Amino acid sequence: MSTVPTTRTLVWASMLVGPIAYAGIVVSGVVPMNPEGLPDVARFVLAALALVAVVASRILWARLVSGSGEEAGRPAPRTAPFGPDPVLPRAVVVWALDESVAVLGFILAWFGTPMMLCAPFFLVAIGLVALDHPGRLPA
Repeated sequence: MSTVPTTRTLVWASMLVGPIAYAGIVVSGVVPMNPEGLPDVARFVLAALALVAVVASRILWARLVSGSGEEAGRPAPRTAPFGPDPVLPRAVVVWALDESVAVLGFILAWFGTPMMLCAPFFLVAIGLVALDHPGRLPA
């Protein structure tokens, strides 16, 4: 039995636990709330960064799932430079981009932003990581 699917699933599951843990920490009240909060400009910058991360993860995921190895007219290399699973490092980058949305929500919460404004960050991150299940990756 190959360990590649098991490794992919374990890495994906650990990336899924991250946003859930960040949301749990914020909801539990462990994060000290800064009464001054962040300026509106900083909130917009963090929201824009989250949007960039979402767009980048969608573009990279589409390229990863399609298996587009033909870039600039060159065929994809047949050797695996990263070990037995050449797809896993690229998938981890996508999952990290997905999880970064939750990290940005955590930063907002850390600086006193109300949970109603932070919750969408956590929900989007959990949804993206769940959507990017390793079962959809090419073999």
